[in-house]
Amino acid sequence: MAGLVWSYLLMGLFGIVQGQSVPAALDSLILTGQEHLYHLKFDLAEQTFRQAQEQFPDYPHGAVFLAYLTVLQYTMDLTSDSLEQLMTSRLETAIRRADAYRKRREQDPEGYFFLGMAKGFKGVVQVSDRSYLGAYFSGRGAKKNLEKTVRLDSTFYDAYLGLGVFHYYADLLPGIIKFFAALLGFEGDRIRGMQEMQQAAAYGRYFKLEAQLFVYGVKYFLEGDTLISVPGLKALYRQYPDNQGIGLLLAYHYRRYGFMQKCLRYCLEMIRQEDPPLPMLVNLKYYNLAVAYYDLNQFARADSVFQLLEEMPTPKSRYYQAAIALYRGHLADLRFDRETALKYYRKIKKHKQTMYWYNLHHMFERYPMDSLMYRYHIARNYLGSRRFSRSLRLTLELLREIEAGKRS
Repeated sequence: MAGLVWSYLLMGLFGIVQGQSVPAALDSLILTGQEHLYHLKFDLAEQTFRQAQEQFPDYPHGAVFLAYLTVLQYTMDLTSDSLEQLMTSRLETAIRRADAYRKRREQDPEGYFFLGMAKGFKGVVQVSDRSYLGAYFSGRGAKKNLEKTVRLDSTFYDAYLGLGVFHYYADLLPGIIKFFAALLGFEGDRIRGMQEMQQAAAYGRYFKLEAQLFVYGVKYFLEGDTLISVPGLKALYRQYPDNQGIGLLLAYHYRRYGFMQKCLRYCLEMIRQEDPPLPMLVNLKYYNLAVAYYDLNQFARADSVFQLLEEMPTPKSRYYQAAIALYRGHLADLRFDRETALKYYRKIKKHKQTMYWYNLHHMFERYPMDSLMYRYHIARNYLGSRRFSRSLRLTLELLREIEAGKRS
């Protein structure tokens, strides 16, 4: 789920300008492309942004949005070499065109903004590739240009989204890192950062929806505020019912809080829709469906969905490969098929992306399933899916039997 959250944060990182000096036809193309993007129609979005680039070659808009689109695709499919090459080329073109536009119009905030936007996207890619020194210089360039944007025009509200992200996250850094980040020009202030993001969400033009999504994401995952974030996400999903990224955030919320039937409804609804052109979203809707079935003690259904997910040709991160292996091994244990269980447990290799599942699998590999442990897992799943009376009844039965000396 972390991958999905980061990818959606990307959509809010660097908003776009107000379009005050943008030709009406170009403005219309960008807005149309964004609408296609919100509906996850990436092919139509690409056509529209390409048209903007070709019809208005002196403006950086089309090039920067094509780069943005490709960065978003790449961060959800890090295994595609051809996509990486296309993204690198588009980022270079976006930075070059934005810088040329800035030099031609030194007092126009748009030039600084688009250059900051393009550098910011480059920094995001460098972080995903663990090129942290390069990401620092790209991030510093992005921040510098965003600050110049709002100095030239304080009403460029979309620019505050990127600045808000910088200020908010810099404040979350650990003490010593935060100290050195401040020395390097990345001062943190969560309150200020949230206010800036909310400005963009309220008054932004092209990226107003992304700003809203970003605010809800921060409030939900970092501040634990479900009273604002969940209704907000529901409103966005009603507006864009084919945006499975938003739907998956809601499905995850209900699974996390034990409302498994609601999670199932969201997942099944999305499975009936056409798969989006983003492998991570395809993987996540089946993963959430399988885990919800598991938490409802519907083990056969859970295993069939995990099998379907495992056999899908969609690229999967090491994290999700390990998660699938752990669940399939555990489900084999729950039907007392120890040979199959061990086969899956031994697929989980030690890696920084897999440490949660790697550490967990040791317990399952070391201790074979027995009748008492089986009933324990049933009781635990009752608890996790808010069937409290069933969980309590089965737990008390188990305690009485264990205290009476029963062994499997």
